[in-house]
Amino acid sequence: MTAAEGRSIKTDGVFNLRDLGGLPTLDGRVVRAGQVLRAEALAAPGTGEVYAVYADDLGERMAHLGIRTVVDLRTDVECENAPGLWALALGAELVRVPIMEGAPGSDTDIFAMLLDGRLQRLTPERLGQFYVESIARRPADFGRAVSLIAADERRPLLIHCTGGKDRTGILAALLLSLLGVDEDLIVEDYAQTGINRPDRVSHYVDLLANNGKSTDEARVLFETPPEAMRIMLDDLRRRYGTAREYLESAGAVPAATLDHLRDVLLTR
Repeated sequence: MTAAEGRSIKTDGVFNLRDLGGLPTLDGRVVRAGQVLRAEALAAPGTGEVYAVYADDLGERMAHLGIRTVVDLRTDVECENAPGLWALALGAELVRVPIMEGAPGSDTDIFAMLLDGRLQRLTPERLGQFYVESIARRPADFGRAVSLIAADERRPLLIHCTGGKDRTGILAALLLSLLGVDEDLIVEDYAQTGINRPDRVSHYVDLLANNGKSTDEARVLFETPPEAMRIMLDDLRRRYGTAREYLESAGAVPAATLDHLRDVLLTR
């Protein structure tokens, strides 16, 4: 069992929920458990198989988590297509931090590029480059999400996008890197989504076929190849130095907020 698998929270209808706590840091501390969780979107039954499924008793089943804030990284279009129900289920406050990268209707919608032929096949290398472009273009958005995590009154906090893979994966990687978690463990946490939600491409077989595409050409878009996250982390190191320097250089998060975040999320 991987460290990420051990932090997964299993409950009916929810597949990709896990705690970012429990990971050791390079300076001998541990990320505090029960403070920041990540997941896929939660939607009404019948909305689609890519989401976790809302149930009337879900809040009762998850009450022990004490979630105060849900941060939804999806765009207006995504929320209209599948209204997010995490805040309703958990009795938490919803805060939206829309990140356009890769979303429907954006100029970086990779799925649309695959369907219309602008992109013939998605590779782990191209997915990694997409992550590189995302952090370059959206420091203010990722910075706002990090600031929410740092606010004591917001935690415990749950972050999610659609599948809990790309935007959530980038934000989780930035946070864990900021806290000093080893890169191998950050990559392992990212890759866990592919284990929790395997073969997601199968839900799009007909749509792909209708556009002359095979599942093999699109498969990587629905997977979490470790190479993709390593490409992003390597670029972060080369271009900015550290996650902290990335957030500070963009003016996205004050230094005092980042110091506080480390103080409250790290323990011995």
